[in-house]
Amino acid sequence: MLNSLIRLMVIGSILSAMTFAVVAEARTVDFSGYTWAVKNVSLGGPGPNRWSDSTDSVWVDVDGKLHLKVRQIAGQWYSSEVTMLQSLGHGRYEFMLETNTEAYDPGIVAGLFTYRNDTEEIDIELTRFGNPSARTGWYNIQPHFHAGNQETFDLNLTGDFSTHRFDWAADAIDFRSLHGHYTEPPNTGFIINEWNYAGADIPPDLDEKVHINLWQFQGLAPGNGLEHELIIKSFTFTPEHLLNAIEGDLDGNGFIGIEDLNIVLANWNQTVPPADTTADPSGDNFVGIEDLNVVLSNWNTGTPPGASADHATVPEPAMLSLYLIGAASLLRLARNSA
Repeated sequence: MLNSLIRLMVIGSILSAMTFAVVAEARTVDFSGYTWAVKNVSLGGPGPNRWSDSTDSVWVDVDGKLHLKVRQIAGQWYSSEVTMLQSLGHGRYEFMLETNTEAYDPGIVAGLFTYRNDTEEIDIELTRFGNPSARTGWYNIQPHFHAGNQETFDLNLTGDFSTHRFDWAADAIDFRSLHGHYTEPPNTGFIINEWNYAGADIPPDLDEKVHINLWQFQGLAPGNGLEHELIIKSFTFTPEHLLNAIEGDLDGNGFIGIEDLNIVLANWNQTVPPADTTADPSGDNFVGIEDLNVVLSNWNTGTPPGASADHATVPEPAMLSLYLIGAASLLRLARNSA
Protein backbone atom coordinates (compact mmCIF):
# COMPACT_ATOMS: atom_id res chain seq x y z
CA MET A 1 0.00 0.00 0.00
CA LEU A 2 2.80 2.44 0.92
CA ASN A 3 4.64 1.79 -2.37
CA SER A 4 1.42 2.32 -4.30
CA LEU A 5 0.83 5.58 -2.48
CA ILE A 6 4.35 6.77 -3.23
CA ARG A 7 3.89 5.91 -6.89
CA LEU A 8 0.65 7.86 -6.97
CA MET A 9 2.37 10.79 -5.29
CA VAL A 10 5.18 10.78 -7.84
CA ILE A 11 2.83 10.41 -10.80
CA GLY A 12 0.63 13.21 -9.48
CA SER A 13 3.59 15.52 -9.02
CA ILE A 14 4.92 14.74 -12.49
CA LEU A 15 1.58 15.51 -14.05
CA SER A 16 1.15 18.62 -11.96
CA ALA A 17 4.59 19.83 -13.05
CA MET A 18 4.04 19.24 -16.76
CA THR A 19 4.78 22.28 -18.88
CA PHE A 20 1.67 24.40 -19.04
CA ALA A 21 0.22 24.95 -22.48
CA VAL A 22 -0.12 28.54 -23.69
CA VAL A 23 -2.83 30.41 -21.81
CA ALA A 24 -5.24 32.15 -24.13
CA GLU A 25 -5.45 35.90 -23.68
CA ALA A 26 -9.01 36.07 -24.99
CA ARG A 27 -10.48 36.36 -21.52
CA THR A 28 -9.42 37.68 -18.11
CA VAL A 29 -11.11 38.03 -14.73
CA ASP A 30 -10.47 40.51 -11.91
CA PHE A 31 -10.20 38.84 -8.53
CA SER A 32 -8.84 40.09 -5.18
CA GLY A 33 -7.35 43.19 -6.77
CA TYR A 34 -5.43 41.37 -9.53
CA THR A 35 -6.08 40.46 -13.16
CA TRP A 36 -5.98 36.76 -14.06
CA ALA A 37 -5.87 35.05 -17.47
CA VAL A 38 -8.34 32.20 -17.91
CA LYS A 39 -6.84 29.08 -19.46
CA ASN A 40 -8.34 27.88 -22.73
CA VAL A 41 -6.48 24.86 -24.16
CA SER A 42 -7.87 21.99 -26.18
CA LEU A 43 -5.61 19.48 -24.43
CA GLY A 44 -2.68 20.10 -22.10
CA GLY A 45 -1.15 19.53 -18.68
CA PRO A 46 -1.64 18.95 -15.93
CA GLY A 47 -3.62 15.79 -16.54
CA PRO A 48 -3.56 16.17 -19.51
CA ASN A 49 -6.99 17.80 -19.61
CA ARG A 50 -9.21 19.96 -21.74
CA TRP A 51 -9.43 23.50 -20.34
CA SER A 52 -12.45 25.79 -20.64
CA ASP A 53 -12.56 29.58 -20.34
CA SER A 54 -16.36 29.62 -20.44
CA THR A 55 -18.13 31.91 -17.99
CA ASP A 56 -19.84 28.75 -16.74
CA SER A 57 -16.43 27.29 -15.89
CA VAL A 58 -14.64 30.35 -14.44
CA TRP A 59 -16.29 33.44 -13.00
CA VAL A 60 -16.20 36.00 -10.19
CA ASP A 61 -19.52 36.44 -8.40
CA VAL A 62 -21.12 39.63 -7.07
CA ASP A 63 -19.37 39.10 -3.72
CA GLY A 64 -15.95 39.01 -5.40
CA LYS A 65 -15.43 35.26 -4.95
CA LEU A 66 -13.67 33.24 -7.66
CA HIS A 67 -15.39 30.06 -8.91
CA LEU A 68 -13.63 27.29 -10.86
CA LYS A 69 -15.39 24.18 -12.13
CA VAL A 70 -14.68 20.74 -13.54
CA ARG A 71 -17.67 20.14 -15.75
CA GLN A 72 -18.99 18.32 -18.77
CA ILE A 73 -19.41 20.21 -22.04
CA ALA A 74 -20.92 18.46 -25.07
CA GLY A 75 -20.01 15.05 -23.67
CA GLN A 76 -16.40 15.97 -22.78
CA TRP A 77 -14.97 16.83 -19.35
CA TYR A 78 -13.14 20.13 -18.90
CA SER A 79 -10.93 21.52 -16.14
CA SER A 80 -10.32 25.19 -15.28
CA GLU A 81 -7.41 27.43 -14.30
CA VAL A 82 -6.49 31.08 -13.85
CA THR A 83 -3.02 32.66 -13.93
CA MET A 84 -2.16 36.05 -12.47
CA LEU A 85 -0.73 38.37 -15.10
CA GLN A 86 1.91 39.90 -12.81
CA SER A 87 4.76 38.39 -10.83
CA LEU A 88 4.79 39.11 -7.08
CA GLY A 89 8.06 37.72 -5.69
CA HIS A 90 9.00 36.92 -2.10
CA GLY A 91 6.26 37.25 0.48
CA ARG A 92 3.12 35.60 1.82
CA TYR A 93 0.61 33.95 -0.54
CA GLU A 94 -2.68 33.32 1.25
CA PHE A 95 -5.78 31.63 -0.17
CA MET A 96 -9.12 31.51 1.67
CA LEU A 97 -11.40 28.75 0.36
CA GLU A 98 -15.13 28.19 0.72
CA THR A 99 -15.20 24.58 -0.45
CA ASN A 100 -14.84 21.30 1.42
CA THR A 101 -12.27 19.75 -0.90
CA GLU A 102 -12.32 16.49 1.10
CA ALA A 103 -15.79 15.88 -0.35
CA TYR A 104 -14.36 15.80 -3.89
CA ASP A 105 -14.12 12.66 -5.96
CA PRO A 106 -10.63 11.18 -5.28
CA GLY A 107 -9.47 12.14 -8.78
CA ILE A 108 -10.21 15.87 -8.49
CA VAL A 109 -7.24 18.15 -7.76
CA ALA A 110 -7.40 21.71 -6.41
CA GLY A 111 -4.10 23.55 -6.90
CA LEU A 112 -2.84 26.79 -5.29
CA PHE A 113 0.68 27.58 -6.46
CA THR A 114 3.36 29.73 -8.01
CA TYR A 115 4.96 28.52 -11.23
CA ARG A 116 7.77 29.60 -13.52
CA ASN A 117 8.86 26.30 -15.04
CA ASP A 118 8.84 22.60 -14.18
CA THR A 119 11.67 22.92 -11.64
CA GLU A 120 10.60 26.23 -10.09
CA GLU A 121 7.22 25.72 -8.45
CA ILE A 122 5.73 26.09 -4.98
CA ASP A 123 2.55 24.08 -4.69
CA ILE A 124 -0.37 23.40 -2.35
CA GLU A 125 -2.59 20.62 -3.68
CA LEU A 126 -5.81 19.39 -2.10
CA THR A 127 -6.53 15.94 -3.55
CA ARG A 128 -6.22 12.18 -3.14
CA PHE A 129 -4.69 11.73 -6.63
CA GLY A 130 -7.22 9.02 -7.46
CA ASN A 131 -6.66 6.91 -4.33
CA PRO A 132 -9.68 7.04 -1.95
CA SER A 133 -7.49 6.11 1.05
CA ALA A 134 -4.76 8.70 0.40
CA ARG A 135 -4.23 11.81 2.50
CA THR A 136 -5.86 14.96 1.12
CA GLY A 137 -3.29 17.68 1.78
CA TRP A 138 -0.02 18.07 -0.16
CA TYR A 139 2.74 20.68 0.03
CA ASN A 140 5.23 20.36 -2.79
CA ILE A 141 8.45 21.95 -4.05
CA GLN A 142 9.72 21.04 -7.51
CA PRO A 143 11.59 18.94 -8.49
CA HIS A 144 9.22 16.58 -6.68
CA PHE A 145 11.60 13.59 -6.79
CA HIS A 146 14.24 15.22 -4.58
CA ALA A 147 14.18 13.86 -1.04
CA GLY A 148 12.29 16.05 1.40
CA ASN A 149 10.48 18.11 -1.23
CA GLN A 150 6.96 16.97 -0.29
CA GLU A 151 4.78 17.01 2.81
CA THR A 152 1.45 15.17 3.03
CA PHE A 153 -1.20 15.61 5.71
CA ASP A 154 -4.84 15.02 6.56
CA LEU A 155 -7.17 17.98 6.21
CA ASN A 156 -9.90 16.74 8.58
CA LEU A 157 -12.13 19.60 7.50
CA THR A 158 -15.14 20.44 9.62
CA GLY A 159 -16.83 22.68 7.05
CA ASP A 160 -16.29 24.60 3.84
CA PHE A 161 -13.97 27.32 5.19
CA SER A 162 -10.20 26.83 5.19
CA THR A 163 -7.11 29.02 4.73
CA HIS A 164 -3.89 27.91 3.02
CA ARG A 165 -0.70 29.92 2.67
CA PHE A 166 3.04 29.85 2.15
CA ASP A 167 5.65 32.43 3.10
CA TRP A 168 8.34 32.39 0.40
CA ALA A 169 11.80 33.77 1.21
CA ALA A 170 15.24 33.22 -0.30
CA ASP A 171 16.26 30.70 2.36
CA ALA A 172 12.99 29.04 3.43
CA ILE A 173 9.33 28.44 2.59
CA ASP A 174 6.84 28.17 5.46
CA PHE A 175 3.51 26.49 4.75
CA ARG A 176 0.39 26.61 6.91
CA SER A 177 -3.23 25.43 6.57
CA LEU A 178 -5.98 26.46 8.97
CA HIS A 179 -9.61 25.67 9.69
CA GLY A 180 -11.71 28.77 9.00
CA HIS A 181 -10.64 32.09 7.54
CA TYR A 182 -7.76 33.42 9.60
CA THR A 183 -4.30 34.79 8.94
CA GLU A 184 -3.36 33.82 12.49
CA PRO A 185 -5.28 31.04 14.27
CA PRO A 186 -7.33 31.91 17.39
CA ASN A 187 -5.68 28.88 19.03
CA THR A 188 -3.64 25.84 18.00
CA GLY A 189 -6.80 23.80 17.42
CA PHE A 190 -7.37 25.76 14.21
CA ILE A 191 -4.06 24.62 12.70
CA ILE A 192 -4.46 21.83 10.14
CA ASN A 193 -0.77 21.54 9.27
CA GLU A 194 2.49 23.48 9.19
CA TRP A 195 5.70 22.72 7.32
CA ASN A 196 9.02 24.48 6.91
CA TYR A 197 11.07 23.81 3.78
CA ALA A 198 14.72 24.92 3.75
CA GLY A 199 16.08 22.57 1.09
CA ALA A 200 18.15 23.22 -2.01
CA ASP A 201 15.22 23.73 -4.40
CA ILE A 202 13.73 27.01 -3.20
CA PRO A 203 12.83 28.78 -6.47
CA PRO A 204 14.61 32.04 -7.31
CA ASP A 205 12.61 35.25 -7.22
CA LEU A 206 12.20 35.73 -10.95
CA ASP A 207 9.15 35.74 -13.22
CA GLU A 208 6.92 33.32 -11.31
CA LYS A 209 3.12 33.66 -11.57
CA VAL A 210 0.33 32.63 -9.21
CA HIS A 211 -1.98 29.89 -10.50
CA ILE A 212 -5.24 28.48 -9.15
CA ASN A 213 -6.71 25.43 -10.82
CA LEU A 214 -9.23 22.61 -10.53
CA TRP A 215 -8.42 19.57 -12.64
CA GLN A 216 -8.80 15.85 -13.21
CA PHE A 217 -6.00 13.49 -12.21
CA GLN A 218 -4.67 11.72 -15.33
CA GLY A 219 -7.39 13.51 -17.31
CA LEU A 220 -9.99 10.99 -16.11
CA ALA A 221 -13.64 11.91 -15.69
CA PRO A 222 -14.80 12.11 -12.06
CA GLY A 223 -15.55 8.61 -10.83
CA ASN A 224 -18.84 9.76 -9.33
CA GLY A 225 -19.88 11.39 -12.61
CA LEU A 226 -20.51 14.76 -10.92
CA GLU A 227 -19.32 18.25 -11.73
CA HIS A 228 -17.05 19.82 -9.10
CA GLU A 229 -16.53 23.41 -7.98
CA LEU A 230 -13.82 25.31 -6.11
CA ILE A 231 -14.77 28.63 -4.48
CA ILE A 232 -11.95 30.97 -3.44
CA LYS A 233 -13.13 33.78 -1.20
CA SER A 234 -9.89 35.73 -1.49
CA PHE A 235 -6.23 35.73 -2.42
CA THR A 236 -3.90 38.01 -0.47
CA PHE A 237 -0.24 38.78 -1.07
CA THR A 238 1.94 40.43 1.58
CA PRO A 239 5.44 41.54 0.47
CA GLU A 240 8.27 39.99 2.46
CA HIS A 241 9.43 43.27 3.99
CA LEU A 242 6.01 43.76 5.60
CA LEU A 243 5.66 40.32 7.17
CA ASN A 244 7.65 41.12 10.29
CA ALA A 245 7.21 44.87 10.25
CA ILE A 246 6.09 46.90 13.23
CA GLU A 247 2.43 47.84 12.88
CA GLY A 248 2.35 51.19 11.10
CA ASP A 249 5.86 50.80 9.61
CA LEU A 250 4.61 51.08 6.05
CA ASP A 251 7.98 51.54 4.35
CA GLY A 252 9.57 48.65 6.28
CA ASN A 253 12.54 50.60 7.60
CA GLY A 254 12.01 49.61 11.25
CA PHE A 255 10.74 52.99 12.40
CA ILE A 256 7.34 54.68 12.28
CA GLY A 257 7.65 58.31 11.30
CA ILE A 258 7.20 60.92 8.58
CA GLU A 259 7.90 58.52 5.69
CA ASP A 260 5.05 56.27 6.78
CA LEU A 261 2.67 59.19 7.19
CA ASN A 262 3.62 60.35 3.68
CA ILE A 263 2.63 56.96 2.24
CA VAL A 264 -0.86 57.28 3.70
CA LEU A 265 -1.28 60.91 2.62
CA ALA A 266 -0.02 60.23 -0.91
CA ASN A 267 -2.77 57.60 -1.36
CA TRP A 268 -5.44 59.37 0.67
CA ASN A 269 -9.12 58.71 -0.06
CA GLN A 270 -8.39 56.04 -2.69
CA THR A 271 -9.48 52.45 -2.96
CA VAL A 272 -6.92 49.62 -3.10
CA PRO A 273 -6.13 49.08 -5.93
CA PRO A 274 -5.20 51.43 -7.60
CA ALA A 275 -3.79 52.88 -4.36
CA ASP A 276 -0.62 51.30 -2.95
CA THR A 277 -1.51 48.35 -0.69
CA THR A 278 1.15 49.45 1.80
CA ALA A 279 -0.93 52.59 2.48
CA ASP A 280 -3.78 50.40 3.76
CA PRO A 281 -2.51 48.83 7.02
CA SER A 282 -6.10 48.47 8.24
CA GLY A 283 -6.75 46.09 5.35
CA ASP A 284 -10.17 47.49 4.41
CA ASN A 285 -9.12 48.25 0.81
CA PHE A 286 -9.53 52.01 1.33
CA VAL A 287 -6.93 54.57 2.44
CA GLY A 288 -8.50 56.77 5.08
CA ILE A 289 -8.76 57.64 8.75
CA GLU A 290 -8.29 54.05 9.93
CA ASP A 291 -4.91 53.85 8.22
CA LEU A 292 -3.86 57.26 9.54
CA ASN A 293 -4.75 56.07 13.04
CA VAL A 294 -2.55 52.98 12.66
CA VAL A 295 0.48 55.18 11.90
CA LEU A 296 -0.20 57.84 14.51
CA SER A 297 -1.01 55.39 17.30
CA ASN A 298 2.42 53.80 16.82
CA TRP A 299 4.30 57.04 16.17
CA ASN A 300 8.06 57.00 16.93
CA THR A 301 8.04 53.23 17.52
CA GLY A 302 11.24 51.45 16.48
CA THR A 303 14.71 52.71 15.63
CA PRO A 304 15.28 55.33 12.91
CA PRO A 305 17.51 54.19 10.03
CA GLY A 306 21.17 54.81 10.82
CA ALA A 307 20.62 55.09 14.58
CA SER A 308 21.19 52.52 17.28
CA ALA A 309 18.39 51.62 19.65
CA ASP A 310 20.21 53.60 22.38
CA HIS A 311 20.55 56.74 20.27
CA ALA A 312 17.26 56.90 18.42
CA THR A 313 16.27 60.28 17.06
CA VAL A 314 12.76 61.49 16.35
CA PRO A 315 11.37 64.19 14.03
CA GLU A 316 11.22 67.70 15.33
CA PRO A 317 7.83 68.47 16.95
CA ALA A 318 7.30 71.46 14.67
CA MET A 319 7.73 69.30 11.55
CA LEU A 320 5.34 66.68 12.88
CA SER A 321 2.78 69.39 13.60
CA LEU A 322 2.91 70.55 9.98
CA TYR A 323 2.22 67.04 8.74
CA LEU A 324 -0.67 66.55 11.15
CA ILE A 325 -2.17 69.88 10.10
CA GLY A 326 -1.98 68.69 6.50
CA ALA A 327 -3.65 65.42 7.45
CA ALA A 328 -6.42 67.28 9.26
CA SER A 329 -6.98 69.42 6.16
CA LEU A 330 -7.34 66.31 4.08
CA LEU A 331 -9.89 64.94 6.52
CA ARG A 332 -11.95 68.14 6.30
CA LEU A 333 -11.85 68.04 2.51
CA ALA A 334 -12.96 64.41 2.53
CA ARG A 335 -15.89 65.19 4.83
CA ASN A 336 -16.96 68.19 2.76
CA SER A 337 -16.92 66.16 -0.47
CA ALA A 338 -18.81 63.24 1.08
